[in-house]
Amino acid sequence: MRYTAGDLTDPATLRGICSTTVVHAASYVGPDPRQCHRINHTGTRALLDEAQRHNVKSFLYIGSARRREALAGEAGAGVSRSSRGPWWGPWP
Repeated sequence: MRYTAGDLTDPATLRGICSTTVVHAASYVGPDPRQCHRINHTGTRALLDEAQRHNVKSFLYIGSARRREALAGEAGAGVSRSSRGPWWGPWP
C-alpha cells in the first residue's frame, strides 16, 4: 500500500494519485456547512472521478455519516439510507 496525500478541495492535486485500490478516509465534521460540503461532497466526488479515470478496481470510503447518506441518495439502487454500517454501493 502507498500513502498519498492530496487536497480534496483542489482536484488538480488528485491527478495521478489513484492505483488499483483507493482507501478514502478524509472528511470534515466541523461546524462550517460550506466547508463540510466542499470537502465531504465536492472533494469526494472529485476523488471518485479521478478513480474512475484510472479504472480503480476497489474504492473504500471511510468518512462521516452525513456524507454516506448523501452518497446513498446519489447512488440510488443497491444503497440503503438506513444503513448502520459502512457505505456500500455500485462501483463505478
